[in-house]
Amino acid sequence: MIARSIHGALATFCAVGGVALATVTCGRSNDADDRDTAAATSPAPRESVAPSPTPTPARSDTLALTFDPATIKVGDTVGALRVARVDITKAADDMGYVGNVRFDGEVTISGERMTHPDFPDIQEVCMRVDSTSVVRLPRFPEDARRSWLCFENRPEPARRLGPAGTRGPLTVVIDRYQTVRHFSDAYDTATLVRVVEERREP
Repeated sequence: MIARSIHGALATFCAVGGVALATVTCGRSNDADDRDTAAATSPAPRESVAPSPTPTPARSDTLALTFDPATIKVGDTVGALRVARVDITKAADDMGYVGNVRFDGEVTISGERMTHPDFPDIQEVCMRVDSTSVVRLPRFPEDARRSWLCFENRPEPARRLGPAGTRGPLTVVIDRYQTVRHFSDAYDTATLVRVVEERREP
């Protein structure tokens, strides 16, 4: 009975304002109740999750048209081309296979004219093959070079495409494509059949 009377008196005192001390006491009591309620209802903090790394784009090399140098033979077909000649040996010290493979069959490729790195000693007209065409040309699986070739049927390429040193994009049909892998300055070759499109730049 006495406790109930004290509680009623305190409630009345807070309602009418009372003195400053009573007001602060009443406010603290309510704030504490609010904090207790918020703590009970707030969800637990979630652990941060590190974002997944952005995948690395696949290299264009992985799209290359490769053959097995240990088993390839004359008469095999790689892509749209037929194997015409195979001259491959096993290199020493686990360096893979080296040699030449010649293919028969016409194929259309695009790219940019380029000057042979040993120009003017080597006068052949050459081209760098673009990424849309490289998948049409077979190569050794260990060949990490950027795809380029020189036309071997001189002087026809120079007459149709301009002499070595001429620049500009081109699309051509080739035949007798030969890919090489040697630890030297050997390079791929092909026979120019016809020019589909070409533009010369100054």
